Amino acid sequence: MIRLLDHPYLFTSEGRNIQDIEYRPGITVAMVTKDIRYRHEAIGFYEFYITVNGFEVHDLNKELIDEDFVAISIKHEFQAVMAVVWVA
Repeated sequence: MIRLLDHPYLFTSEGRNIQDIEYRPGITVAMVTKDIRYRHEAIGFYEFYITVNGFEVHDLNKELIDEDFVAISIKHEFQAVMAVVWVA
């Protein structure tokens, strides 16, 4: 199983949804996040922060392995600042 977390807003649980997706060989980040991305794009959000097992992913064609944890949220401008502060 691949666990998918849709967490559109960082500081509130509004809209948060967790689902389990059956793993199959060749499944990619794009496939797993497709419906969520389309749903958010329909209301005007086009940039997303996507992680696999806690690490940001830029290549949506990355293949997943069984038991990966994928999270997707709407990209907010302050996320980059928070990441820099957290690492520092």
